[in-house]
Parts: sequence; structure tokens; C-alpha cells
Amino acid sequence: MTTRHQQGTPLSCVRRVGVAVLLFSLACCFSQTGQAYDNFCTTTSIPMVRNSVYCQGKVIPRSKTRNFISEDLRCGSGSDTHTRHPQVFDEETWQDLRSADAGEARDLLRQMARPQWHGKVQYSSYLHWSWEDCQLVTSFQCGSHTVCTTEKDQDGKEKDACHEEPNTCYLDVVIDESEHCSHEILTYDVQFQRSDLDSSHYPDRLANGYDLLPGEQEGVMIDNGVGFFNAGSMSPRLSFNEPRNEYQVNRLKGHDLDSGSLMCRQNSDYHIGYTIKPVKRIQSRSGNGFALPVDHNGEKISPLVWSGARDINNHWQDRSFPVTLRVQDYAASSLNDFARDSGDLFKNIEVRIELYDNSTFAWPWARNAIYIKEGAAQSFNALSDEQSIRRSKLWELALTPNSNHPEQHLYRSTIPWFLYYPARVFFPADALSYEDHLKPGTSYRLSLSVYQKGLSIYFQSCEDDPNAWDCQLYAGGGWFSPTRYRSGYFSDKTLDVEFTTPDHLDKRSWWPLFWNTVGLADKAAILGLAVYGLSRVL
Repeated sequence: MTTRHQQGTPLSCVRRVGVAVLLFSLACCFSQTGQAYDNFCTTTSIPMVRNSVYCQGKVIPRSKTRNFISEDLRCGSGSDTHTRHPQVFDEETWQDLRSADAGEARDLLRQMARPQWHGKVQYSSYLHWSWEDCQLVTSFQCGSHTVCTTEKDQDGKEKDACHEEPNTCYLDVVIDESEHCSHEILTYDVQFQRSDLDSSHYPDRLANGYDLLPGEQEGVMIDNGVGFFNAGSMSPRLSFNEPRNEYQVNRLKGHDLDSGSLMCRQNSDYHIGYTIKPVKRIQSRSGNGFALPVDHNGEKISPLVWSGARDINNHWQDRSFPVTLRVQDYAASSLNDFARDSGDLFKNIEVRIELYDNSTFAWPWARNAIYIKEGAAQSFNALSDEQSIRRSKLWELALTPNSNHPEQHLYRSTIPWFLYYPARVFFPADALSYEDHLKPGTSYRLSLSVYQKGLSIYFQSCEDDPNAWDCQLYAGGGWFSPTRYRSGYFSDKTLDVEFTTPDHLDKRSWWPLFWNTVGLADKAAILGLAVYGLSRVL
């Protein structure tokens, strides 16, 4: 194969001089190899030190001002989140009042102070400017030349195949620069308004509309409306994290946002205000009113009950691994009262306990999870002088019950999925699991979340809400509804309890090593097939 270059008429070296250009300029430049390249750079403004127009005190260096184009100020993103919690009041007195006069009970709640707060959104401003640098580039803007190759076809005859390739020359290239200018603050205030007095969307317990039940929380975020890239203007907005209501959000008149957006500027003093009015209650994730346990006097008690065992030196250790988790449900009586008043007579609780290994640096992934329904060992603190404790319920959750089912025993895991599901046709789940005890000297975390079954204001599984339209066969039986999955209807808020296992106590067998190896081989095989398939496509 022979390659030939057909060069057209050489481009002449051109020197164009503007009004404010340097008197001395080379028409042709040479590379380090001594080869001459055409120079099409044009100096239209002399490089000089510039004081920024938009960022006071910022000096743009001479080396970055040749053929200066423009400068402007742009703002980065910023946000501030306020988390709302239920308002505290005497629920026992309120329940007695409601039994006597429901209207007066609603009025009592509507006389409570409305939620309101102020805060600030912190963000930064950045100076952006553009200029041109004379650089050696390969581009069709430099012209082109024809490259031909001679090849033989199937009959042995030679033929030419030609194409155009760009030349190399010196051109003016636009350079965009950015440097930090200042730290800025956007202040704001938020006020909640009560729902209409005659609103039928809210039961007595939620008389204001914006009320939260025990265990619930709601995040209200104010951000300056700037996305991933810096922007020359801001459009602040208010949004909710896990909203409990449909809201009508209004911006207060007379504030800086009347024009719709805020220009990015240094030393700004912007302020905005919002009012939030509830329209109707909507379904959301379950709340989580669980907390660390206390006795009837309010004194803390240990959340973990440990099993003892002998270590590798045959010494007795009182702390081998946790067998019971004790937690306090402070929303128990309140939600039971609310369920009764709302007609949700079959309300009950299911808790999920996930076990995490804190020693790994990978993405946090629960090594196991168990599910415990209401009916576990529970006790009340009816003799307590403190109302919150008196209306709570103490749970004692068995982590190692007399069951080998992996969704009931925290220290049992299922065999790899590609073996589990085919074998599940013939064997029960507990027969397809193995003991997976904790590693010695390792930090772990128990994470407890809650599902309020049968309480219609919260998302429900299709098993507990079979008549819902998205749980019907024609709608996929809940497969296409994220809120019907456990990840959708269990509470986002968790109660975390951390502990560390003893250093010299190891109850593990060889089964975890074996099945983990099988699982890794499966993942390696899938990855290998994916790489092979990709290589075949490319």
C-alpha cells in the first residue's frame, strides 16, 4: 500500500494588525522540530492586568487577558433544610376533651402556635471570563490537504482512495476561566397557614392540616434554584422531603423575588418569604416513633441483651452476640387512638431490623434483614409520671428465635440466588439458609424501620391493600408501583444501634466462606459474560 500527499497551493503567512495590536508579530511560527506552521492568530487587545468589574477586589492576571472577550458573575448552588416534627401537647387531656366536645377539641389544636422559622441559604459566587490564546491546533480552519492510498482490489488491480485531512496552524482559541469570588447568603422565612375551618379532608387529630403524628417528620428545603452548573441568575424554590400533605405554596409579596429571579451579585442581601397552606392529607411512608428504651422513671436501659459463650482460649465471655433488641415505641397509644378514630380497626405494626457491617468501605448493604410483626414481647409503663413514657410501649425483639427462616433469624443467610430460586420449588426457605455469625472484633449496626399496617394514611403493601387499583392483575399486581415494595412503604427514618463484637470469640463455621465464594464466582461469571458480549459488539 502506497500513501501519497497532494498538497495544494501553500497558504501564505498572513499578519493582520488591529488598532491596539503589538507592533511586533511573527507571520510564521516554527515548531520545536523546525517545521513551519501558518499563523492565523490576530491580536485585537493587548494583554494587561484587569480589575474585575463584577467582583470587587479580584484582579485578572495579564497572562489571561489577551483578546479579552467578556466577564460575568455566576452563582453556585446552595440549599437549607428544616425538618419539622410533631408539636407536643397533652394528648390525654385532649382525648378526654374530644370525647366530651369534638368541636372544642379541634379549636384547642387550632389555637396552638403555627410552625414558622427563618434561615439562610449559603452559596458562593464565581467570576467567569473569556479570552483568546494563540495555540497550535490541527483543524480544518487551517485548511486541508488530500491524502491518497493505493490498494489492490480482489482482481489485483490498483486503485486510489483519497480523503481530506486538516492542516496544523496557529489559531486563536477561546479560553473560559473561573475563580471563586465571594461567599453569599440568601435569607428566608417560612410560615404555615391553617387549613380552612370547614375542611373535611382532615380528622380532628389533624385539625390544622399541617399537624404531624408522633413518629412522623417532614423536611422543608429552600434552595437558590441553581443546578449543577453555575448560573448568572437564581430562582429560589421551596420543596418537601417526604411530604405528608398536598400543599399550596405562596411567595410573600414585597420580597426580592417579585421579578421571578435574582441576579447573581457580590455582597447580595436578598431575602425571600413563603407561606404554606395544607390542602389535603396524602399517603406517605410510615412514621417511626421508636427510640432507645427507658424504664418507667425515664432512666436509660441497655437496648441489647447479649448471649454468652466461650472464646478461643476457653474463657467465658458474657458478650458473644446480641440476641434481643429492646426499643421504645413512643407513638404507640397516639397511633392506636388515631386508627380507631379513623376507622382503621385492623392497624398493627411490622418492624424490620437490618444488620450492617460498619467495617466495610463499600456501599452500605445490609448483610441480613428480619421482619417481626406486632405481638412480640411488649410492656407498658402505665405507672410512669411522664405522659410520653406512660403512652409508649416497650418492645423486646428476638434476633435469634426458634426458627431457621432467614427473615426471622438475624444470623442466618440464604444461599446464592441462582441456586435458591430453583431449589425453592422443592425446599422451604429455612432449609436453603446457613448460619452466618458475626466476625470477631468488628463494628456492626442494627437499623430498625417501621411499617404501620392497616393505617390508610400510609403506603400499604398489596398484601394488605389488595383492592387498590395498582394491585389488580391488569395493573401488574403492584410490580409497577414503587410504594408497594418494602423499600417504599417502610419508614425512611431508622433507629440505629451500634455494637462491637469481642476480639477473641469466633462462632463462625466454614459455610459462610463456602457460600460467599460461590456467590463471588457467580458475580465473576456474570461480569465476564458482560465483558465478552461487549467486546463482541465493539
